[in-house]
Amino acid sequence: MSLKNQKMAFMIFSLFSITTLLWVSYTQWIPIQLEDYNMILVYLFLMVLINSLPLKIGGIFISFTFAVSIAVFLDYGLVVEVWLTQVAFLVTLLISPEKRTIPRILLSNMMFIWISILSGFSFFLFGGEIQFSVSELWIQLTPIFIYSASYFLANHFILYLIRRFISPNRVPMFTEDMIWDAATLLLTLPLGVLMYMVKVTYGQNGMIFVAFPILIVSHLFKIYSELRHSHQQLQALNKISASFTSELNLDKAVSSLQMAIRELFSFDYSYIFLTNGIKLNPISIEHSDGTRIEEPRYQDFSIKVGEGLTGRVANNREGEIVGSHAEFFTLEVEPDYIQNNRSLLSVPMVWNQQTIGVITLGSAREYHFSKKDLTIAKILASQAAVAIQNARKYKKTEEKSKLDELTGLYNYRAFDQLLQDKLQESKMKEEKLSLLIIDLDHFKQVNDRYGHLAGNEVLKIIANLLKEYTRKEDIIARYGGEEFTVIAPNTDHEEAKVIAERIRYAIQHHPIKLTNSIDRQAEIIIQVTASIGIASYPDMASSVNDLIRHADRAMYFGSKQAGRNRVSVYETG
Repeated sequence: MSLKNQKMAFMIFSLFSITTLLWVSYTQWIPIQLEDYNMILVYLFLMVLINSLPLKIGGIFISFTFAVSIAVFLDYGLVVEVWLTQVAFLVTLLISPEKRTIPRILLSNMMFIWISILSGFSFFLFGGEIQFSVSELWIQLTPIFIYSASYFLANHFILYLIRRFISPNRVPMFTEDMIWDAATLLLTLPLGVLMYMVKVTYGQNGMIFVAFPILIVSHLFKIYSELRHSHQQLQALNKISASFTSELNLDKAVSSLQMAIRELFSFDYSYIFLTNGIKLNPISIEHSDGTRIEEPRYQDFSIKVGEGLTGRVANNREGEIVGSHAEFFTLEVEPDYIQNNRSLLSVPMVWNQQTIGVITLGSAREYHFSKKDLTIAKILASQAAVAIQNARKYKKTEEKSKLDELTGLYNYRAFDQLLQDKLQESKMKEEKLSLLIIDLDHFKQVNDRYGHLAGNEVLKIIANLLKEYTRKEDIIARYGGEEFTVIAPNTDHEEAKVIAERIRYAIQHHPIKLTNSIDRQAEIIIQVTASIGIASYPDMASSVNDLIRHADRAMYFGSKQAGRNRVSVYETG
């Protein structure tokens, strides 16, 4: 749904909710005695105090406010309960350090309105009566349980609808949050009923006496929740540290990092960027469920260091949190799907005082990330930097082992594996594949006359010519001695012959300057030529060995024995 349609739907929902609240207030109002206002203020104080001790499970906050809410409902009815809940929520926001945007505050208010109304009407629908005496409690137990169940179901169903409305991802209806909420509801329900019964029997002082255990339980649950969450985060950090130190493959290291992020944080999108000069390129973008985003529009972009949130974090080497959608005017240079998040957390991966990458998390909820999340993310990023740097070094070493030291081209070992891979790929895609074998004519004479250092110069110049006169998709290797190969994917023998002729002509007409000749002359210019053989799959060969053998045969019998400096295609039959 577009942002414009979201705003329109939100306005309609708000107007409908407020109208319903006013109608309920008018039709369900029960007159209150003057002396009852003191008691209502006490209830308000308790609601605010308990709201200030929320239990955070996953992405939602759970509190023991229900104990006070049901006591207020049973004592003063639906209208007082719904309005007291609204006022307590707003007062809690005023004294809370957590920031929320006005739309989010209004959305929460609307949700509380409907929870109160739906649970209240369910109570009355099943014959419930408020302001009952202690002796009548057994008669009211069923409506009270119906009220509690309706409160629970309405809360999570409305929350589910809101999440589906604002989140671009698929949102599960049943989560771990519901189990915790149900547990707190079962715990607070008898406390709320007890609070009401004590108030009816002993008055205001007795009710306050019962409220203290509720406050203590709320505080203990909050401490337990924070300790449990911290323990889970430390376990995940320890686990990821062990996996990173043993993982030398860059892709697997990044995959392990994404897995750790999912264990440590609640988010909608996670982005991992690596630096490339003055730019940051994304190497992994995932949904919260681990689904990796592969679409080209998510991959074909880069962010300059210093621009946008991610670029600024990379430049300053300091983590940042962007709390709400209203602050996104500073992120215009970043891709649209990052800007669609309503809050962001971004931390740099720093190695040897240099930023090697950035981890950025996005959420559809405003002010979703806390300072504690930022601290944990910094620790994770420092470990990730070590792992990624180790994987990068290993990759460079591995790549270096595949290259010929003299020419910088692939060596024979790498050529053999690449040819096998490309042939297998051609078979799967039902494409053609050609192999060129290039042998320099009379190269032994160059070594004998000018020396091996001069011969090396020739080989390096020929290697550069091959890079210049082949295509981007072609793979060049030094086969051995003065022989080179070119693997030409998706190319038949006619197209390969055009490439080979271009190479042959370039070699023949390129003056080669020698500066390391054994003649000790300052500079010697020579000319060399090359003989080239071609074989193609599937017309002339069906295996790697056939390709090499037939291209070599074409080069030797078709070009060398026919006078050299020419291109020959293997002839079947």
